Amino acid sequence: ALAGQSRAARSLEGYAPAPVFLAVVNGVRRTSLTLGAADAACVERALRLGVRSELRTTGQPILLTAETRVEGALPPRETVEALTLRGLACPNVRSVTDTE
Repeated sequence: ALAGQSRAARSLEGYAPAPVFLAVVNGVRRTSLTLGAADAACVERALRLGVRSELRTTGQPILLTAETRVEGALPPRETVEALTLRGLACPNVRSVTDTE
């Protein structure tokens, strides 16, 4: 556990959480967003892991699937994994079933 925490600390050196500007593309639907650092990390993790999810926004929720493309820079995998070890909470990204 200590080795994992140490690795997480090294991965987060120099990391400065900042808003992320991107577009989420599902087929022909393109949604431009500004996400907080935590929400961007949660989107990266959901897409990387292939977890069918929805991103709650001030408008309609945005479906995240294996076919979803993101235009813009999400945080790197190593950063997201380190944040996850540190207790990353994702209240705006939730997994959904095919029937939802």
